[in-house]
Amino acid sequence: MIPRAELQRLAALAGVRVELQERDYVLGCFLLALAQQPAILFLDEPTANVDAQASFSIYGLLRELNASVTILLISHDLSAI
Repeated sequence: MIPRAELQRLAALAGVRVELQERDYVLGCFLLALAQQPAILFLDEPTANVDAQASFSIYGLLRELNASVTILLISHDLSAI
């Protein structure tokens, strides 16, 4: 797991404002990718194995990120479209 302080640092680098919880490993992966300032973010099943609340948060973050980053998302979750 990525330490909380490192996730906060990566969030600041990525220009993302987030509230972190212990289970935010998926968010940490997003932040690691965003710290590289990609033009396109490729995501394969980003909400696999997370609960409904985490899934809602992840999709909310992706909607915000989509304003500045192109996102290609693969999902079997029909609510993602």
